[in-house]
Amino acid sequence: MAEDYLGLRSVEASTQLEQLATIDEKLATLKQARTGRVAHALRAGVDAAGFKSAVDELEARERVLLAHRARHEEWRGETAAHTDRMRRL
Repeated sequence: MAEDYLGLRSVEASTQLEQLATIDEKLATLKQARTGRVAHALRAGVDAAGFKSAVDELEARERVLLAHRARHEEWRGETAAHTDRMRRL
């Protein structure tokens, strides 16, 4: 029974790692988009307010993803600690 439980925790930990990788990919894409928008805005001569609006939107998305990633890291740590406690029992 304990082996079954630990096996489930292992699957959960693997899923959490996959989710972190997905979040990291989204963050990288977002950073590339921000760089692209900045370059495009500078070439196009976009006014300061329009430029700030575009960058603010991307930075808001980035903050949401970073918070989401932090929650996943916390859950991953809790899962690892719980699995370790179960193994010691």
